[in-house]
Amino acid sequence: READALVVLPHLPELPAGEPVALAVPGDTAACGGVFRCGLMHGVPDDCRDHPLHVQYFDADAFPAGAVARYREHGDRFHPLGAPGGRKLKEYLIDRKVSRFLRDGLPLVAHGADVLWVVGHGIADCIKITERTQRVLKITFEKEENGV
Repeated sequence: READALVVLPHLPELPAGEPVALAVPGDTAACGGVFRCGLMHGVPDDCRDHPLHVQYFDADAFPAGAVARYREHGDRFHPLGAPGGRKLKEYLIDRKVSRFLRDGLPLVAHGADVLWVVGHGIADCIKITERTQRVLKITFEKEENGV
């Protein structure tokens, strides 16, 4: 049962497995059932505010070194773009009405317990593009062909 609905599944989705993988910036990183493609560009592109949910743009100079691609972990925190403060990632996903059966399978980009990007949902306020942004990091997440 979820909220006001009864969810019937043929079987419970398997929990994704996998260790955090260091994000190659720039470069490609295989993780979370797909590939994170990272590219650096000078200046802010015109389409950085209007793009598909599997593509995101970040301030490259604010993006922390040592970021990883992974699934969620206990204790993850997220400060969504434009929000007044941070909170538990679990609370954010509940408020966004993400099914509890899907939460553990969402690909993330994180630095320690700080989530930088929840693929398909949002980025952290600390790495947003601002009027002072000089270099932009574009990350695209492409799922594997077999639908994983």
